[in-house]
Amino acid sequence: MAVEDRRILLGFAFVTSINTALLGMGLGILYREILILSGLVFAMVFIMVIIGVQAGKRGKVNLGSSAEMLGGVGLIMVSVVIVLQYLKIL
Repeated sequence: MAVEDRRILLGFAFVTSINTALLGMGLGILYREILILSGLVFAMVFIMVIIGVQAGKRGKVNLGSSAEMLGGVGLIMVSVVIVLQYLKIL
């Protein structure tokens, strides 16, 4: 998806910020060593954003809707693991 409109990009940035804030609150409730965990999450997000921007600039990645589906499945799997850890099943 080639986004030329800055309002759309700002909307994505806002939604991502809300998502990250909720993730941080959830992790703060579940784990005591939150600084180490938040540092790891920050580092991984930073690295993945740089990789994504570079891949997008080069235009070598054209996955379309399959990438969206894969991302959605990944988020669902992470959510299920967090719930199972909270319930002390894992």
